[in-house]
Amino acid sequence: MARTDDTYTRLVKTLRLALPLGALVILSTVFLVSKRVSLDQPPPFDELRLDQLLSDEHITGPSFATMTEDGSSVRFAADRAQPRGGTEGQYLAEAVRADIETSDGGAMHFEAPIAELDQEAKQLVMGDGVTILTSTGYRIEAETFTSTLDQTSVASAGEVRATGPIGNLTAGQMELLEQDDGYVVVFKDRINLIYDPKAEKDDTP
Repeated sequence: MARTDDTYTRLVKTLRLALPLGALVILSTVFLVSKRVSLDQPPPFDELRLDQLLSDEHITGPSFATMTEDGSSVRFAADRAQPRGGTEGQYLAEAVRADIETSDGGAMHFEAPIAELDQEAKQLVMGDGVTILTSTGYRIEAETFTSTLDQTSVASAGEVRATGPIGNLTAGQMELLEQDDGYVVVFKDRINLIYDPKAEKDDTP
């Protein structure tokens, strides 16, 4: 009887140890399997075949996604687009929307009535009055913005107007630049800022 009790005790101790270890093995397997799942990422711009996407006729609702060499995600969509007559690798688009998500977590949303896409120069020129909404709370407007598609770069071709957390400002130019701690929007040339303390007042109890 004593041997039976000893055997039962050892069995219980073994199960107490084995069951938690078994659970850990199952959990670790789940995490290992989840790490092996490869999420589809957009291809580099060099690998996009826009000539297959856009035919000689107008195409409705074109869109594509790509990844810059420095790790930003770029998405482009338009209501309509067509190749630019007589110029290989260049396209005209109407009612354009574009999004850039940088590797540091920032985001910019673009809206423009028209845009020219140059596959050889790897750039998108948006014009006729462009609006940018940033994840940091800024609304930026300018006549024209140019964005490169193989590197994270955005620049206005002239004066910009912006509203945001610090108030309203105008400047001769705006650029999206990479710095040591990530990407920043830089205003320069003839900066005129009207500071709005309303945000601070709203936080006052």
